[in-house]
Amino acid sequence: MDYCRITMAQLETEEFRVLFLDRKNVLITDEALGRGTVDHVPVYPREVAKRGLEVNASAVILVHNHPSGDPTPSGPDIQMTQEINNTLTTLGIKIHDHLIIGKFGEINFCVEGLIQGALARFFDPNLDPAVDPLAPFRIVTGNGEHLTKAYTAKFDAA
Repeated sequence: MDYCRITMAQLETEEFRVLFLDRKNVLITDEALGRGTVDHVPVYPREVAKRGLEVNASAVILVHNHPSGDPTPSGPDIQMTQEINNTLTTLGIKIHDHLIIGKFGEINFCVEGLIQGALARFFDPNLDPAVDPLAPFRIVTGNGEHLTKAYTAKFDAA
């Protein structure tokens, strides 16, 4: 989450990024697939799917910012996420999460129940794993650097 916040929270226009992950949730690449205006960024599910196939991704984390500072998802944000999810699911690529970054906070679609079939959230790395039933793992770049302080995920068997 820190990486996304640092990269996107202060942008003056909307940007849509995709973190492409391999089967072990190692970051393959982080790419900006859309840049927009102060309140809209065009996103095309076909382009997300195309790039996912090109880099052999098994999963993605979608991220975009709201320059207004309010990370509350709009109706079009939710609809676009569902369209991307439908497209990628057909191709065997999972959406682990969609994050909206604002100047004053962030929203996690999985925690908010806006994405079905996966549960993922960023949490305090000091949290006792015995208290949290989710198994921790880290998103690691190809050169071994940690992308986030701590990331946990639990995925449906479906």
